Amino acid sequence: MSLNRFFFDGHIGAKPDIRTTSNGARVANFSIANTESYKSGDDWKDITTWVRVQVWGEASVKRIEKQADKGCYISILGKMVQRTWTGKDGVEHSTLEAVVNYKDGGQIIDIRPK
Repeated sequence: MSLNRFFFDGHIGAKPDIRTTSNGARVANFSIANTESYKSGDDWKDITTWVRVQVWGEASVKRIEKQADKGCYISILGKMVQRTWTGKDGVEHSTLEAVVNYKDGGQIIDIRPK
């Protein structure tokens, strides 16, 4: 048995995109940036990691809608999901996304204004 748990925090890169699917479920999509600093010789350097996030569940999406905006700090608990698709050019693409769904034990831990 394995465990797929992902905790991530950082700042929202752009206003979340909130949509309703054809079956009436609402979903919020956005990206989070997390920047780490480290010392290299006498200089400090930054490494920024971007993670795409998908939030499901009416209560969670409402919270994103009311509280989250570009630049807000957010921390999430979810799972990592690999998505694959074939582009218009016929090339197969793949990406990892964090999926937050209360039904799977995911949650929005904190949202703070910028």
